Amino acid sequence: MEALEEKIRIVVREELKKFEEDFFIRFRFESLPPVNDEEQRDIEKLYGDELLGKDETDIAYTSKLKI
Repeated sequence: MEALEEKIRIVVREELKKFEEDFFIRFRFESLPPVNDEEQRDIEKLYGDELLGKDETDIAYTSKLKI
């Protein structure tokens, strides 16, 4: 019976950890200031070449997230 309780505790801890990670990621996205399309293009123009210096390892792209 103790082994079963320990397995349940492990599963609950893992699920709470996943929930916490998802919650904080969402919180970070929601607390970011909005950037309009023109500002995003300016940012990519300024820093895009620097980020794409190593095509194999660095990738810069724009994505719209709906939360």
